[in-house]
Amino acid sequence: MTITLELTEQQARGLSRRALREGHDSIGKYLLSLAEWTPLPDEEWEDNLKKLHEITKHVPARPDSAFSRETMYRD
Repeated sequence: MTITLELTEQQARGLSRRALREGHDSIGKYLLSLAEWTPLPDEEWEDNLKKLHEITKHVPARPDSAFSRETMYRD
């Protein structure tokens, strides 16, 4: 099947940048990769979330002060 899209220059530039970031050398290849993408089944998502929860239970909590502007940026 052939699909033709009419994009503005801005849209084409944006897609081109995304394609390069994702390792594709053309917008067409990038769009094909999106068309071939399929989400994980619900059961696999749930399994992954459970694994993530198990891992993060062992991560020490950080105090709110660790997320202040002063700790993130050194002026």
